[in-house]
Amino acid sequence: SQSRYRKGIHPMFRRFLTFARSTAKKIEATKKSWVWRHRKSKDSNPESFVANILIVKNPIYAKVGRVCVESFLYYHPNAIVKLHVDDMTRQAVKTEILDRNISQKISIVAVHGQSSTWQEQKIELILSLSGTSEFFMDADLRWNSRIRTISEVTFYVNEFFWREKSPFRQIVESFRGGKYKSAMMRNTSFFTFGGHQLETQALFDVKQIECELLRLIKSDLLGSIDRDQVSRLSEQLALSIASEDWNTTINTLKLS
Repeated sequence: SQSRYRKGIHPMFRRFLTFARSTAKKIEATKKSWVWRHRKSKDSNPESFVANILIVKNPIYAKVGRVCVESFLYYHPNAIVKLHVDDMTRQAVKTEILDRNISQKISIVAVHGQSSTWQEQKIELILSLSGTSEFFMDADLRWNSRIRTISEVTFYVNEFFWREKSPFRQIVESFRGGKYKSAMMRNTSFFTFGGHQLETQALFDVKQIECELLRLIKSDLLGSIDRDQVSRLSEQLALSIASEDWNTTINTLKLS
């Protein structure tokens, strides 16, 4: 069988194959990076978008963020990219992104509040964009096409209805008396208000909802494994629930 054949491969040859595949991937990534930095897509969008990327807590995300920045600017050459960094990631971002992309289109913004979780920092950044058409983008996105013009609240994609999937079903049924049973789980890898301005109370509600959800998640409602995994999604959970009360059209960047 194929598995027996693989077991019969000499260890040195197996290491060589692993090395060869890894090298090929690095070469391909280098070639792609060069194209992104020195060429412009024939299908590019000339609009002057402003994109915000959060790179905090772990320097490894600087290398991931480079792919996001370079592929985004390839399709949106007139865009401006703001990289929000902390003390732990500043130097890595400079080395991986700024030093490789000599451009006035990319700037660094300092993130304060080292005791905050990255989820809390992400919510703070997203809420600060209320009333603007600026984008938030996760650092691990890779762009394969241009973004259309957006004029409404837009999430990355709708994932599923909370009531259709455990353990989110248990959470939504217990949260505020089941008021949000019809809520949709919305992915926040990309987000923009599209110019929509939230009222001060609505902005506060997002943070309040995150706190209430975390208390519920950390209670005995969920098992320990679910509790740890779901709590890492706290900013996505909060924005998904809170957006149910926003009196505006909500769209997604991707259909599925």
